[in-house]
Amino acid sequence: MILEYLFLERTEEESLYEIHEEYKSKGVSITIEDFGNDGAFIVQYEVQSNNEKDAILLTTLNNRIFLTHNPITLTNEASAHFNKRLYPLFNEFERKLRKFVYLSSTYKKVDEAEEIVKSIENLDFGKIYDKLFTDDDFVKDVIKRVNSAGKQNKFSKDEILNDINSYKEITLWQKLIGEEKESYISENFLDIKSFRNDIMHSHNISYNDYKLAVNMISKANKELDSEIGNFFGNENEIQINFEELSRIVSNALKAVTKPQDQTEAEIIVERVLKALSNENDG
Repeated sequence: MILEYLFLERTEEESLYEIHEEYKSKGVSITIEDFGNDGAFIVQYEVQSNNEKDAILLTTLNNRIFLTHNPITLTNEASAHFNKRLYPLFNEFERKLRKFVYLSSTYKKVDEAEEIVKSIENLDFGKIYDKLFTDDDFVKDVIKRVNSAGKQNKFSKDEILNDINSYKEITLWQKLIGEEKESYISENFLDIKSFRNDIMHSHNISYNDYKLAVNMISKANKELDSEIGNFFGNENEIQINFEELSRIVSNALKAVTKPQDQTEAEIIVERVLKALSNENDG
């Protein structure tokens, strides 16, 4: 796993070796080669493995370099590692989002969703945001109010905001998920969209952004799982009746003839019931 930079000034070389001394004991090697005829050079920092631990290490090294330098980044395989880990999570989100829109629009007979159902496979995230999370009538009312305020000689921010807050906003997403229902996805979709854009266009991602993105997309996928599951009920969920289970086990134990076998069986059953109880509580 490597970090690779292009530097234009030879005077920066010495400090790069000094930075390397801070990371040398952690298994980071350094290579510097001339590039062109005007003092430019390429520096490469490398670790031998390709795991998350080393990706975090190289991310801290990258941050350290940019504290005192402003190089051109040629290769950042630490960022690429995070990018590859995030891609399937965001791919899962897109597939589940489309599935939810299909199911909800059909189940609830939301007429406004008919157009997006037909075209959602071909829409980019920007268009999906516009169609799902904005209300055209609300936008028109806000524009009208702001234009009206602009014609006044004096007005306050609070006055305009109070008027805007009084306008009704009902998005297509609210109609699909429930108007009064809080939605993590709708509240964070712009950030989800931003991370998704970084991943799809292979932008450099820091470890902190990676952690934020994992947390955000995991919550979004969990919400979609829950909403999709609502259309199919809980028939796949196993319910444990501990009273009935205990009765069955008790009768089974009475059928054991040898005392030593019965004692051993009781211990095993007790452990099983305790484990099941803990799982059910969780």
